[in-house]
Amino acid sequence: MVLASEFTINFVKDPQGYAKTQQHGIDLSVKSIGLHRPINASILVDRTDIDFDPQLSILEPRYTFLSPKDSRCGWKLAPGYYNIIFDQGVTVPTNCKANIIHRSSIARAGGWLFSAEYDPGFETEFAGAFLLVHSPMFIEEHARIAQIVFYEIRGEVTPYNGQWQGK
Repeated sequence: MVLASEFTINFVKDPQGYAKTQQHGIDLSVKSIGLHRPINASILVDRTDIDFDPQLSILEPRYTFLSPKDSRCGWKLAPGYYNIIFDQGVTVPTNCKANIIHRSSIARAGGWLFSAEYDPGFETEFAGAFLLVHSPMFIEEHARIAQIVFYEIRGEVTPYNGQWQGK
């Protein structure tokens, strides 16, 4: 069952107040964007090892002039694969799971944002996701680009205790 945002807003860490509640999810805002280019990855039975291209990292937001009177700080993104870090963190209760999906504005602009499953008991100071950009776009710093949705789990589950806990 999808939980209404009035119940789940307390699961989201939002010290700067950029998140916004919607009917059944919480809008998340972008803190940073980085190029995501693994050069070698191993998905093993007991862990995942990923080596990233050391030349590619977090992109600095820059002022962009959208019109002669309108300049905004953010990222001009060319088509590619990006790592998104949100201004918000999350603590998933042990009776829930969560997913992060893109807001429709990202899809209309030519992007696709997605995340892996946020398991019961998972906690992080800054949630993250991935953005696949098909058409060039500009994303303003702290813009709401995604939504986290929490689902109630019925029955007993073992809380997450994997290698990404707290990261």
